[in-house]
Amino acid sequence: MFHAVPKGTAYSWANRYWYTGTFCWWGNTTYRRANVPGPTTDTGFSLKFFE
Repeated sequence: MFHAVPKGTAYSWANRYWYTGTFCWWGNTTYRRANVPGPTTDTGFSLKFFE
């Protein structure tokens, strides 16, 4: 079980919903962010969720 913001929805705590599903470890992922101070990309590790 996890909580997340649906894809295409503006990020805010009020927009988060509970989901259930499977996941896998996702390594060497590049994150892209828009309209934030500092770097707009970063590389790291995450979990990939499937509904």
